Amino acid sequence: MTIPNATDTTEEIYKNAQKLFTESWKGEPLRLIGVALTNLTDESFEQLSLFEDNEKKECYRKLDATMDEIRKKFGNDKITRASIMNSSTGIAKKARAQIKNEDDKESRTVE
Repeated sequence: MTIPNATDTTEEIYKNAQKLFTESWKGEPLRLIGVALTNLTDESFEQLSLFEDNEKKECYRKLDATMDEIRKKFGNDKITRASIMNSSTGIAKKARAQIKNEDDKESRTVE
């Protein structure tokens, strides 16, 4: 997947990775998922989009910078996004539900 505009916000990278996962996951257990970033550029060059919420993007940048400072001072494991940490929501919840449904179907067909 290639996103149309350059980004430096964790939120946008996460949302695109989540979208790609949702579109391609076939319901089978996974051991590893990776995200690679390419065509990196210096942050001083940015092409603004007429279709993006630039104020929101700036808020995400400030949040990322603040989280980076906290990690530098206290360690990488001291702060994380709740959306990533809370496995009872989002993709993890859907994945568990789908696996449970498949297990239930298998147990009914075996009986």
